[in-house]
Amino acid sequence: RVAGPVSRENFLLHGASWFVKLERLAETLVPGGLAGTGRIVDWGCGCGRISRHAPQQIREKLVGFDIDPVNIAWCREHLRGMRFEHCCVDPPLPLEDDSVDVLFAHSVLTHLGEQHQNRWLAEIRRVLRPGGLAFLTVLAELSWYERFHPRGRTPEAIAEYLEKGFV
Repeated sequence: RVAGPVSRENFLLHGASWFVKLERLAETLVPGGLAGTGRIVDWGCGCGRISRHAPQQIREKLVGFDIDPVNIAWCREHLRGMRFEHCCVDPPLPLEDDSVDVLFAHSVLTHLGEQHQNRWLAEIRRVLRPGGLAFLTVLAELSWYERFHPRGRTPEAIAEYLEKGFV
């Protein structure tokens, strides 16, 4: 529903490869990787594309949040051993201050305007414990260019983007 038309195999491979990348990055920053942390949040989990690949010792401490109640219901029914919760488009998350060790979000910020991003970045900071880690991905400059140019994007708009950047 979100990724567009993609084969089951490619969907699963994409999620698995992102989980492996996340775990390898975590291993460079935390002894024991994700298994060596406390609470883990998959913010914008959708249908659990990435979380479904977590081993049991990580599933037990993982909670997925998404604005789509259909995806949350599907995850609750099909992905056992993890908690999934509906959240609003706007912060806050139903979490205590300083209560999350790791938060990851795959391409969530890509879909938000700058003000909305700023509110969510402040919220992520609120829920992360001191020293906690946030792994956030966005579309790269080349991806942005390929996706939107020339369909309505002028060379001036691209120059402005490259000068001001993406928040």
